[in-house]
Amino acid sequence: MSDAFPQCLVIGGGAAGMMAAIRAARAGTRVVLLEGSRELGRKILVSGNGRCNLLNVDGDDPTHYHGSNPRFVRPSLATFPVQEALKFFTELGIETKQEKRGRLFPRSDQARSVVDVLADELTVLGVEVHTDVRVDQLQRHGVGGFDVRGSDGSLWRAEQVIACSGGLSLPKLGADDSGLALVESLGHTRTALYPGLVALESDDRWIRDLQGVKVWARVEAQ
Repeated sequence: MSDAFPQCLVIGGGAAGMMAAIRAARAGTRVVLLEGSRELGRKILVSGNGRCNLLNVDGDDPTHYHGSNPRFVRPSLATFPVQEALKFFTELGIETKQEKRGRLFPRSDQARSVVDVLADELTVLGVEVHTDVRVDQLQRHGVGGFDVRGSDGSLWRAEQVIACSGGLSLPKLGADDSGLALVESLGHTRTALYPGLVALESDDRWIRDLQGVKVWARVEAQ
């Protein structure tokens, strides 16, 4: 590969993309990050009602995860456990506070502070960040590497590509399945997609008064 091209290109500048870029850069890899929106971490900014629920002290407990194969989370949790994640953010300057049910928030109560420290770390590590650039095409290049074409006409060649383009939640923030289509173009397959967190609609007007109220409950559909 030419020295003019990065060793690693990260598609997506959300939480996963920034973390991936930071970890790769800390390992000595030259990294370029492409983000389709005008700024990094837009979903982080709205998470936790704008406060960003960073972690949960019980997040390593696999019994909190459900689905047809809840054990799939165990390798990921073992690779980057809660205490290591907490240390990561503390070293970046984020002080946390614990609230009900083990939820950890930044002491600032501002999701912006989380985005800012991640973006600052990208700068410190020399990660080349390009915002407002969507990836239109992802192709294998010869016997190794990938060609990545941006919506601004740019062409990148990288030894590795990490796709962190997100899913379909919050389309008003630019989320779509274009990233999934990119990896499918390389021959990967995907299972059917279903919403994991949804609103419940009701014709009763009094329900609106409960907006924002959180309770533990068991809900059954008939």
